[in-house]
Amino acid sequence: MAATGAGAVPGAGRRFGWTGYAVASGLLVAGILSQYLVPPAWVLPGWGGFFEGLFLAYGIGAIGFLVLVGIAPLRNYFRHNRAGAREGFRWYGILGVLSFVLVIGMTLVYLAVDPRFEDLINKSTSVAEAGASDPYFYMLFSLPVGFIEEALFRGWLFGGVLTLDGTSRWRGHALWTTLVFTGVHVYYGQTYLEVSPLFYVQIFLLGLAFAIAYYKSGGNLLVVALLHASFDVISFASFVNQDVSLGAHYGLLGACALFALALAYWKGPSARNGVGQAPPGPLFSRPGGPGPSPLTFAPVPCPRCGTLVVGDVRGIPTHCPHCGAYLGLPLPWEAGAPKEVRFPGPGASDPGRVSAPPSSQEPPSLPPGAWPPS
Repeated sequence: MAATGAGAVPGAGRRFGWTGYAVASGLLVAGILSQYLVPPAWVLPGWGGFFEGLFLAYGIGAIGFLVLVGIAPLRNYFRHNRAGAREGFRWYGILGVLSFVLVIGMTLVYLAVDPRFEDLINKSTSVAEAGASDPYFYMLFSLPVGFIEEALFRGWLFGGVLTLDGTSRWRGHALWTTLVFTGVHVYYGQTYLEVSPLFYVQIFLLGLAFAIAYYKSGGNLLVVALLHASFDVISFASFVNQDVSLGAHYGLLGACALFALALAYWKGPSARNGVGQAPPGPLFSRPGGPGPSPLTFAPVPCPRCGTLVVGDVRGIPTHCPHCGAYLGLPLPWEAGAPKEVRFPGPGASDPGRVSAPPSSQEPPSLPPGAWPPS
C-alpha cells in the first residue's frame, strides 16, 4: 500500500508522501551501492551473478518506487517528445561543451601537480573491464540501462520530489538529485582515487543536463534516455574501434552544441527586427496545417515598449525580444493563470489592449501535486 498521511499528494490513482518517497529513494541508493561496498564474503550464495547484480542495482529501487510512489512521475515518459528533443539536445550540447572545457583545464592542472596522474588515469574500472570482455553485448545492454536509469533518477527521484514539493524550487532539486546520481558511481572513486573528479564532473553535468531537459519539457524522458543510452553505447564502442568511438562521441556533442547555437540564433535576428518569430520545423512547432498550431498564440503587444510579439523560439511568447519585458504567458504546462489577461491600455483610445503584468512578475510555478503536467 502506498504511503499516506500529511503532505501526501495525488498521482495516477494513488497517494504518496514524503515517507514513502524517502524509503524508495533509500532503497535505490542502497541497492546500487551494494554492488561496490558490500564485502564479497557477505554475498549470499547464488547472488554473485550478473542478473542478481542487476536486480540489486535497479530492481530494488524500481520496486520501491512502484509500490511507495507509483507511476505518476513517469506518466509523460513518451509525451512532449518535440519539447524533449529540443531541450535534451540543447542542454546536452551546452553542458557537454562545459564538461569538455572543464576536463581539459583540470587535466592540465593534474599534469602539473600530480606525478601519479598518468598511472592513475590509465587504470580500468570494473565496468570497463567487463565491457572489454564482450563489447557488443554491453553496447546492446546499454540501451535498456539508459531507459531504466532515467526512469529511476530523473523520473522517480527528481520527478517524485517535484510532485511532493512543487516546481518553485526545481533548480535545487535538480542539483541534489544529480549529486545522488553522480555519487552512486562509486567505482570511479575506487579506481581513479584523487583524479576521479575528472570523471565525476562529466557525470554530474550530463545528469544535470538530463534533469533540466526533463523539467523544461514537462516530464519527457524518452529523449534523455536515448541520449543516455547513446553515450554509454559509444563508450563501450571504444573497445571495438577507438577512433570511431571518439568520432561518434564528439560528433554527437558537436551536433547538440550546434543545435543549441541555432536556437540562440533564431532569437537573435528576430530580436533585432523587433519581432520574435518561431522558425518552422518539427522541433519548434507542432504540425497543424494552415491554421494556428497548439503552440501558437495570437500576437501580443509588449506592455513596456509596444512591440507586437508573435512568438519566440518555442512558439510561445514569454518575453519581448525587443526590450525583454515579461509578457505574462507561461509555458502551457506551467499555466496557473490565464495565458492572456486584458489590462487597460496606456490611453483611453486603447481600452482593450492585450497586455500582461509587470516584467518583474515571474511565471507561476506548479504547486505540490501538480507535477507532472497533464
